[in-house]
Amino acid sequence: MRVALAGGFEECVDTINTVQTKPGGTVGPVGQGLNTRLNDYGGGGVSADEYPPDMFIREPVKTATIDNNGDVKYQDTSGAGGAPWGYSDYEAELPDCTGVSGCMIENGGRYNRRILPVPIVDCSTATGGTNTFNVEAIGCFFLLQKAPTNNSGKQAVFGEFIEDCTVANGTFGNTPPPGDPEGPFRIVLYKDPLGDSS
Repeated sequence: MRVALAGGFEECVDTINTVQTKPGGTVGPVGQGLNTRLNDYGGGGVSADEYPPDMFIREPVKTATIDNNGDVKYQDTSGAGGAPWGYSDYEAELPDCTGVSGCMIENGGRYNRRILPVPIVDCSTATGGTNTFNVEAIGCFFLLQKAPTNNSGKQAVFGEFIEDCTVANGTFGNTPPPGDPEGPFRIVLYKDPLGDSS
């Protein structure tokens, strides 16, 4: 789990296959794997050489939390115009972050490490324990802040779904996968050097 969430998952997840849940809490390995993306290698033997951090690891000044009622509280004001800091701020600040706290351009950072393709499933039929679900879509998830590495405070992984990245981050060909005529598939535009059209 730790290595997979750090970036070592090498299998294909698509909208034809299913995914299986893992019962039980594995907060430590989940947090340790995800946090490598924000330059935190505190446990588990996952190294920066193998799994470098994102190019820009800034986090909100006031992080998101879950209160005792289970409600998300995100009252940060460090984003543009005093709004909570998020993906749009990350996009705006990243291109010229040299010299800014959290900029990893000169320290081995890699682009898009904070953006993870996440399978989207319909879990309304979950029965507890291990369940198998059809993958409905794959969403691009921006990791907002470091994930918890223990059960203290019952916190969660916070971020933003920024787009459907079924094709954008996939390795699909020009035709839909077998058994899935609706897609996803990649459209490739090219210029015919022998044609008159542009």
